[in-house]
Amino acid sequence: AGNTDSRGVTNMRKWLARGAGLILAVLLTIPLPVLAAADKSVKIEAKGNRAEVSVMLSEEGRDDIRSMQIGFEITADNGSVENAVFEFDSGINSSVKRYTYANGRMNVYISGKQNLFTENVLKLGAVVIPENASGMTNVKVTFISDSFVYVNSGYGRTEEKDMDAVSAEILPEGAGGSGEEKPDLPEEGDSGNPGTGSIVDGSRPDSVVESIQKAEAGSTVTVNMNNKTTISRKALEAAKGKDVTLRFVMEGYIWTLNGKSITKASDIDMKVTLDSNKIPEDIVKSLAGDYPTRQLTLAHNGQFGFSARLTVNAGSAHAGLIGNLFYYDNNGKMHFINAGTVGADGNVELEFHHASDYVIVLADRQMSQNDVPEGLQPRKGETAKPTNPTDKKAAQTGDNVTAAGYVITIIIALSAVAAAAVIRKKKR
Repeated sequence: AGNTDSRGVTNMRKWLARGAGLILAVLLTIPLPVLAAADKSVKIEAKGNRAEVSVMLSEEGRDDIRSMQIGFEITADNGSVENAVFEFDSGINSSVKRYTYANGRMNVYISGKQNLFTENVLKLGAVVIPENASGMTNVKVTFISDSFVYVNSGYGRTEEKDMDAVSAEILPEGAGGSGEEKPDLPEEGDSGNPGTGSIVDGSRPDSVVESIQKAEAGSTVTVNMNNKTTISRKALEAAKGKDVTLRFVMEGYIWTLNGKSITKASDIDMKVTLDSNKIPEDIVKSLAGDYPTRQLTLAHNGQFGFSARLTVNAGSAHAGLIGNLFYYDNNGKMHFINAGTVGADGNVELEFHHASDYVIVLADRQMSQNDVPEGLQPRKGETAKPTNPTDKKAAQTGDNVTAAGYVITIIIALSAVAAAAVIRKKKR
């Protein structure tokens, strides 16, 4: 009897799981009471090969919404989009999360027992183009204006018919870039010193060194790195101590440094991974609030041996905003580093001294360490510095402290033994 009951419970659970999708489909299609439309909008933000989707509803319109359907049209400027997926946001805990995609249309469905909107904004997830089908370049993801339907806990069904058909363009993975605007390779002399600059092919290291050696004080040498990200030790040694500006143009970003700031020269990988999302989302949200952000991670570990300015594109839509750079340390704390204004072309320039995980907060003002929430503030006296387990100086310091502790322990132990021996001798 016990086995029969167990099988019955298991079968019931399977039936309920299979029926959840059917229930959602019924709720979204049968003619239930229609509620009044609320203030609402859909936002699509391009990040590399992802189009991140958020839905906004006013407080009176988001009362206990349990189920939702939304649709997107996906088109390419060259070729069909055969492989598109939807990745649901980790904050959505509904039991039913599924999507369908065919002939350039994607429908996304969510249903469960939880209220989807605990705040005005629901982060739905992202439309992702994982590969470059049919040689296409830009892909356009457009919200279908009459596709938004939702159902509340009282089975009240709302169809939104008059929403704006917003869209965003993304670049498929493997199409040769990240899909965002990029800093342009400057023309010769475009360095603040017209006529004194030179552009060198980074694939010819000897030419790079020679150009740096011949550069006059106050001039700029621009190195087109192509697909490479490692700056050579020889190039840094050639510039060390000289008032020569080096600009290393990489895929989607530019590193700029002056020879006078170089204290140590070694081969160094200056690769930047944009939109790395290494910093937990809740921490970024706590720091930035509703301000847009962009995360980045540097490949190198620890100090550079020089100071460098990174030019990266934050999007021309954010022109005039302040890009505030924060460093995320190994203890989960945030450190304000510096800030720069986003130009009309979307570029922002920020200064770096070491590699780690960072977030740029795009705000309408310059922020400071005071903007870091109390729970993310570093311990008193702790400054922004990288955690580098290979740092020899740090390792030696730790070993010396440990060795000193061992010596003190041994001395105390020997003293105790000697004292005990004296006492025993006196008793005899």
